[in-house]
Amino acid sequence: MDGYSKATTLNVAAGIALLIMICLSYFGTSFSATGESNGQSCDISVNMMEFTHCHKGTYAIRDFCEWDRKGTLRSRFCAQHLAVVSMSYAVVFVLVVATLLGCLHALGGNICQLVISIALCILHSISAIVCVIMAIAWAFSKGALPDIAFDPVHGYDVPGEPGSEWTYQSSQSGIVTWTLSWGVFASFAGAVVAVGCAVCSYVAVKQMMEAVVIRVEVKQVESEEPTNNRFLDNLPTTGVITHTEAIAGITNAGSPPNSPTQLATRSHNVEVALETGEEETRDATGCGDADTLQSVL
Repeated sequence: MDGYSKATTLNVAAGIALLIMICLSYFGTSFSATGESNGQSCDISVNMMEFTHCHKGTYAIRDFCEWDRKGTLRSRFCAQHLAVVSMSYAVVFVLVVATLLGCLHALGGNICQLVISIALCILHSISAIVCVIMAIAWAFSKGALPDIAFDPVHGYDVPGEPGSEWTYQSSQSGIVTWTLSWGVFASFAGAVVAVGCAVCSYVAVKQMMEAVVIRVEVKQVESEEPTNNRFLDNLPTTGVITHTEAIAGITNAGSPPNSPTQLATRSHNVEVALETGEEETRDATGCGDADTLQSVL
């Protein structure tokens, strides 16, 4: 199968779309709210990089998490934010590598394309798992977002060092209710696309494995030179145990000379010959005695 398969083409296109969705979820507004107190209102929002205040402007989340006076909710939000940002960087790196491999897919032969398809399947499976975890973790971070400070004199434009406008308050005195925005929905859409990329990569691997046929040819080289190997495996045998035949006194013409069978056979023949000679001698002796007795009578 030379060139792109449909599954690989769709996989590369979906990978590029996933990169765009991750960028949108990273820079887009993830949570938004409107603070209302004493007839005054203030629109605020949060993305994966910074907080946005109606009067104070933007404030980086990394600066918010570096404060010494950390509470339970602040530590929880900072830990979730760090995990989500780290996973987003990892997914972007994996997708860039997968996109480059997908572009090189059409340049190789069948075996090379099969190896690239397997690599794409592994990379997209990893990115799909990470994207799902990232979207869920970022959505659950809404419960740990801070509130905004309000001063009766200055309103929402509270004096103090940068970042002091973002504070944690009790549920009774809180004036902000956060809601999900389109950035979170983009992260969930990216997770769905990531799962689709993993499925397409699996289909591409299956198609490549069906198209690639590996032939193995085994050539047997016969040597023309006679071998001097004297192992028993190279001797012609009849498949019969010759030692049993030697014990039974059965001759075996096919056994090698000086073998146990031949030696036993020769010994048996000598014994038979000796016994036959003794009987003939006895017979001859008996006949002589009878003739002598007859002559005497």
